Amino acid sequence: MSQPISPKARKLHGRFLRSSPLSITCFAMLVAACGPTSQDSPANGPSVTPVRYVTSPSGADVASGVFVKGVRLGGLSISPMPSGSAKDHLELTWSQAAKLFRSSTSEEGAHLNAILGFGLVSLSGSKQALGGLKVDHRPAWVGIAWGEITSCPAMRTSKESNVLKAAAKPIYSAVVIYGRGGKGAFSYDSRGQLPCGGAISGPIIRPAREVRSVPWILKSIDGAGVVQVGLSTSSCGQVFSESASGNLKTGKFTLSVDESLPFDPKGCSLAVSRLISISLLPPSRVTNTFFPSGGIVVDHGPIGTASVLQVSEVLGGGS
Repeated sequence: MSQPISPKARKLHGRFLRSSPLSITCFAMLVAACGPTSQDSPANGPSVTPVRYVTSPSGADVASGVFVKGVRLGGLSISPMPSGSAKDHLELTWSQAAKLFRSSTSEEGAHLNAILGFGLVSLSGSKQALGGLKVDHRPAWVGIAWGEITSCPAMRTSKESNVLKAAAKPIYSAVVIYGRGGKGAFSYDSRGQLPCGGAISGPIIRPAREVRSVPWILKSIDGAGVVQVGLSTSSCGQVFSESASGNLKTGKFTLSVDESLPFDPKGCSLAVSRLISISLLPPSRVTNTFFPSGGIVVDHGPIGTASVLQVSEVLGGGS
């Protein structure tokens, strides 16, 4: 049974109801400032954690195919994708992106380290070489190689040269693949010292080119073992290298012709023919060399994307 309200409580209740509008307004503002205390209150959205960037990349910066840490190489920065973002990685798997990364002309040569992952890329500074391409938190595959291995001439060993070597800033060579299916990429070399105690260079930004082994048609073979082949390629193609290997006793050789082409073939025609002459033997072996009476047989090497990056492993994993 409810208890009767005492005269004193009734009097206080009446005073509250008769409070001035100003008092009620101040009370409402106080509640609004404190905010709702219920756990069922609506959230204000996920908090954004500022990205911390490292300037010396390592294998720990990538995992399961994506960047897990921020990396900044001068004007180029890569940050991890937001949690829960779409898994559409430009229609490329990690393995496919790694194949393209290894084929970039900017990565040619032997390197100690290489990583690859998917992330958000921003590029500051001049972009004239990229035709005004906007690169601001753009999703892309990014491969980075460093620790170029070169054969330097004999250099004087001294305490001073050791100090200079320790203070030298390495050059990080990156390939940013931003186009779907790999149709669009640029390379970025950070500012640093060229190998063998060279000058300070960079940064260098340019459209990326990939190396591909292309089909050829045999035209002729002369008695000195010089082969002439014909190519049908695009107007943007440039001969990158030729190679021949085989057995002089059997007369069987394998020939490969590599071209460099833009990652994005837009604007390149497909109606250019070229003739290339390739020697099957080094010049020192042409003299007094007798080929088998059965003649020479020249076969094709593998055709398709070629790898010019020499590294024991590209770190980053993924499918």
